[in-house]
Amino acid sequence: MRICRFAFVFVLTGVLVLVGCSSNKDGKNADQVTITYWQYTFPSKVEEIDRLIEKFEAENPDIKVVAQDFPYDQYNDKITAAMHANKAPDILNIYYGWIPNFVKQGYIQPIPGFHEYSGN
Repeated sequence: MRICRFAFVFVLTGVLVLVGCSSNKDGKNADQVTITYWQYTFPSKVEEIDRLIEKFEAENPDIKVVAQDFPYDQYNDKITAAMHANKAPDILNIYYGWIPNFVKQGYIQPIPGFHEYSGN
């Protein structure tokens, strides 16, 4: 779970850098940015991520994280459909066995320098 927390925070930090360079198109609250996070349903992981998001939002009140979880047996298809429709979330939590195919399809890219920080 420790690596999961680290990976979530690391990826979220990267997204925040990208979000900081973008603009809010809807104009509702120019100071708040909303990012989406998807994961497959695994109750203990969903609960832990919800706690991490709550802590993150408390420390970053200008960022709203909308988390969604999907049944595992439908998740891969959901991601694929979203990628093809150009409606993918900002952050994905995926099963490690899917990574090679997702990289091959161009859905995800390595995080530069991640191995330097993860100890791998």
